[in-house]
Amino acid sequence: RWNGSTWSAFGAGTNAGVRDQLTGTDLDPAKLFYFDINWLWYWTGDTRWRPYALVGSGMLDIDFDSTTQRYHDTLFTVPFGVGMKYRHGTRLALRFELLDNYAFSSGQLSEMHNVSLTAGMEIRLGGGRSRSYWPWNPGRNWW
Repeated sequence: RWNGSTWSAFGAGTNAGVRDQLTGTDLDPAKLFYFDINWLWYWTGDTRWRPYALVGSGMLDIDFDSTTQRYHDTLFTVPFGVGMKYRHGTRLALRFELLDNYAFSSGQLSEMHNVSLTAGMEIRLGGGRSRSYWPWNPGRNWW
């Protein structure tokens, strides 16, 4: 049974602090950049509470220095997880998600599981429902 799906794109970047565990010295920050495209599947259809599962593909660009060597690599990632979307009226939706962004091994870096728990808010602006036009039934709403 196919009840609904959508696509979502995500991008994030950060400079994370790095510390050498052996010497206790702080190193230059690690630069991380994620980008992925996800497919979300809603098995309950268009309801106020909408649980979903997601899977996608993307990339992680990681750049950092250790005490002895510099690492810079771009890894292929597969994000997968589950979430819940709550629609509050026609313009506002809240979203909660548990995600594992699995990065495959490449070169000197080993595989990584980057698990995240996130919350977000969607605000929909502009136009109402679009109408279909001739030769289709002009009174039908497209959601």
